[in-house]
Amino acid sequence: AAGVQRATGKPTLAVLGDLSTLYDLNALALLRDVPAPFVLIVVNNNGGQIFSMLPTPAREREKFYCMPQNVSFAPAAAMFSLNYDAPESLAALKETMTRAWRSPVATVIELRVPETAGAQVFQRLLKAVCA
Repeated sequence: AAGVQRATGKPTLAVLGDLSTLYDLNALALLRDVPAPFVLIVVNNNGGQIFSMLPTPAREREKFYCMPQNVSFAPAAAMFSLNYDAPESLAALKETMTRAWRSPVATVIELRVPETAGAQVFQRLLKAVCA
């Protein structure tokens, strides 16, 4: 996403899960000097819950796929001098997004969600599309 923004020079929004963000945490260094507003939304469901959609027994899934890390991304944002917020409501998220789109500094927005919420929403969307 940082490379796309550098190529286009346009405001950019990226949405990642917590494990994906942790996997490439050092890439936040690329966001220290952005040419336009950059918003990185990190959906923190405490790791790997997308795998709950696999047809595997829950116990094995928890043991081998779900990797709870119990982390906050505030220290990572601070380490790279990025703006950070963790809004706890839709109204607060809207306010944070408004500020972020006006900021010359990249913003990390951490959305802490219940562990199974993302997979449940995705499954509902799939059912709606199929219907």
